[in-house]
Amino acid sequence: MVDIVMNDYVKKLTNDLALLIADLDEKHEELSNKKEYCERVSRFLAYTNGDVNLVGIYADQDLIINCLDKVNSTKEMYKASCYLLKSSDDSVRSLPQYKEANDYILGLINYFKIDKSDLLTDIQDLEKICREKEIEKKYYDIFTSTNPLVEDVMEFREFLDKHVVNDEEKVNILLYTIDNNVINYREKRS
Repeated sequence: MVDIVMNDYVKKLTNDLALLIADLDEKHEELSNKKEYCERVSRFLAYTNGDVNLVGIYADQDLIINCLDKVNSTKEMYKASCYLLKSSDDSVRSLPQYKEANDYILGLINYFKIDKSDLLTDIQDLEKICREKEIEKKYYDIFTSTNPLVEDVMEFREFLDKHVVNDEEKVNILLYTIDNNVINYREKRS
């Protein structure tokens, strides 16, 4: 078996890639956490369906209570509003405090609608970042292996276009890749 020595251009590329993929695990964890939180918010919105009377009895009260500081509110204000909304007494329902409680809970529901929309955007962005970092890791692993083999030519071309701007570097990396691919294909046929 013939080993082709990694040229300086490939070393530079792998060093650059090492820096780019250093936070891949953290990005995956962040994505997982955002998806989990988005699922909790989605369940809340599906359950309440805009009905203020269902908010106070929703099973995952921690979801609501943990967001109160984000809407400049307190647990006491939330509990008081839920308590007022439980009343079936017409005299209580005619009080301005009842209307305020209703508006307050509607505001919480709207907060979660906006939060979900923001989360979906964040998730899409993180998924794109993770896909890019996974491709970078793939080529880092390929080029740091003893016998690199690049099989997806189109993906590799896009990868090079994104990461290598200098034509001389690109040519040298391509030559290194072609030489290694030829060796790999010869070994497969033998």
